[in-house]
Amino acid sequence: MPATEFKITDIPTTTTSPATDDYLELGGSTNGSRKILVDQNVINSGKRYGGPLNVKWYGAIGDGTTDDALAIQAAVDALPTEGGKVFMPAGTYLVGTKITLDKRMILFGEGGTETSGVSAPTVISKAATLNDTAVELTSASSNIADLAVVCVEGNGGNGIDILANGCSLRNVTVSNAGNDGIRIGSDAGINANSWSLINVNSSGNARHGVYLNDLNFNANAGLASRLACLGNTGDGVRCRHADKNTFVGCLMEGNTGYGWHFLNAASHQSLNTVIGGDSETNTAGDIMVTNTSWYNTFINPGALGTVSYNLFTTVISEQYNRIASNVTNGELLSNAPQGGAGAAGTQEYFSIYDSSAVERIRLGFNADVTPKIDL
Repeated sequence: MPATEFKITDIPTTTTSPATDDYLELGGSTNGSRKILVDQNVINSGKRYGGPLNVKWYGAIGDGTTDDALAIQAAVDALPTEGGKVFMPAGTYLVGTKITLDKRMILFGEGGTETSGVSAPTVISKAATLNDTAVELTSASSNIADLAVVCVEGNGGNGIDILANGCSLRNVTVSNAGNDGIRIGSDAGINANSWSLINVNSSGNARHGVYLNDLNFNANAGLASRLACLGNTGDGVRCRHADKNTFVGCLMEGNTGYGWHFLNAASHQSLNTVIGGDSETNTAGDIMVTNTSWYNTFINPGALGTVSYNLFTTVISEQYNRIASNVTNGELLSNAPQGGAGAAGTQEYFSIYDSSAVERIRLGFNADVTPKIDL
């Protein structure tokens, strides 16, 4: 290998191959960090390197004290118009200004798991002086994977903003943001549909773990799987002006607000669905659905504490052995306790109510129930 090392920005359009080697070494150092070898003939012919760009080629240090924001942004800006990949090797990258992902791209590291006493290999450290979002996704199909955004005490603004269609976070941790950990949508109104959060943790933030809110109801058709929102000062997940989203196997625990909070500024068909998971020890309550958020569905949500459903919510819950579908043409409700039929004298039944909350049909499970049909 040649003794001289180059940054991407140091390489001229054409260059002479080292006399003793037909390859040019790009980036890396003698301490064992990654190196890429490019055939000299590829450089001379003007062909484009198609692999991931390494933020260290653009001057990022990753020592937790040097502000690496400009270097990371330079790597993003160096991608072709059609996008590509930017790699962040293990390290802690302090950012004092916002990073913008404005191409169809993925920004990825070497791991984003943040657990008690164990730090993620790749960390974006949001400076205490940064009162804006740490990273924003403004292009459709932009993605972040395998890293953590850890915000320094005193910071303001969100951890990550999703402001375009088809964006995703995978194996990402966000913690200690001065506002929301993750924000999907915009107060001004923007398309942020078809989002996904897969194996994401948003915890210890000054407001909500995840906040879905778009002025034009365009934070829709998203999917969250294995999302954990723990110990946020606001709600775990707060859905406002957000429709037809699905949450599977998510954990809401220890938030000061609600675990799940669904609301709208005006009555609206929200149609969000929560399947499985766990919601517990949230101070305000585990589930809150206001009367302005309609037609949401909860299937075994695992709520152990206070729950409040409005008149347009469907709940199928093993905890209460209860099916409640409160819609404009009536309600189906079972009062049967978990475990099946009870002892003599226990009335167990399904009732069907009309839109005026008048019981029209009662079907009993045992002889102690007086049937009712009033059509």
